[in-house]
Amino acid sequence: DACNYNTLADLNDGSCLAEDDYGICGGGNDGDGTCLDYSIGQNSFTMLSTNNSNEMQVLYNSTSEVIGFEYIINWCSNIWVDTDLDGIPDTVEDYVCPDEYIVGNSGVDEWTQVATQNWTIQFENHPTYSHIVGFGYDIGNELSQNILSSGCGILSNVIYSGNIHSIVNVNWSGLGAVDLGFNYDPCENCNDNLDAEYPELFTLSQNYPNPFNPITNIDFKVAENGFVELKVYDIQGKYVNTLVENYKSSGSYSIRWDARNYMNQKVPSGIYIYQIKARNVSVSKKMVLLR
Repeated sequence: DACNYNTLADLNDGSCLAEDDYGICGGGNDGDGTCLDYSIGQNSFTMLSTNNSNEMQVLYNSTSEVIGFEYIINWCSNIWVDTDLDGIPDTVEDYVCPDEYIVGNSGVDEWTQVATQNWTIQFENHPTYSHIVGFGYDIGNELSQNILSSGCGILSNVIYSGNIHSIVNVNWSGLGAVDLGFNYDPCENCNDNLDAEYPELFTLSQNYPNPFNPITNIDFKVAENGFVELKVYDIQGKYVNTLVENYKSSGSYSIRWDARNYMNQKVPSGIYIYQIKARNVSVSKKMVLLR
């Protein structure tokens, strides 16, 4: 059964003149046939819906053996999250979606591993995201059972609640804890792609500098053409000023605020809230004025 396509070799020693991307001697770059019906690219994974409500399958396409994976699911939310307790919501955790996409208590409820045996699966649900980690471990001399072979397949079945906004912090590891360079493929052309996946309507960045006196910059990005509002309120929710109130084409914008209200009067030091709104979706962030 030795694989030797090197006609110049002195011995049929199992060496191979040409391996495909999956390490298969003389293979056809199809994961030894496992990837023929898969629409996702190499070294990527996706999550597709099933016929059962609130159930999805995690599918993978790997050119290398896998011993572990990690990623974060951001759920549609309009909740402010302040993980470092600095009084300012974290930019990366504002997962803005239309109201109809927001589900309370979003998260992973159950995780069943399919492609591997004896793997440890850990998931932690937070207000706006779920952190998932999976890894194989050695039981006696059965390490081979804990390695996910190269190719394609169903990694796991997942029961969940909520609507997915995005996938971040992707890290799939090979032997020796080598980063395999994996990415998440939403598989938009797949028949069972998750309808819940919702692209960002806009991105609102944290103002800079912050704290500021008296000028600060606010950057935002609009994904679709439409009417956009950007307003400032004080910490008690009272209206202060309007910075943007017109039609915007898709693209990136930067607005300066000079710490004045709608009457062009200087406002006092304190915490202020700036809020962007488009297509009935809004997100707010805090900024600090120190005079």
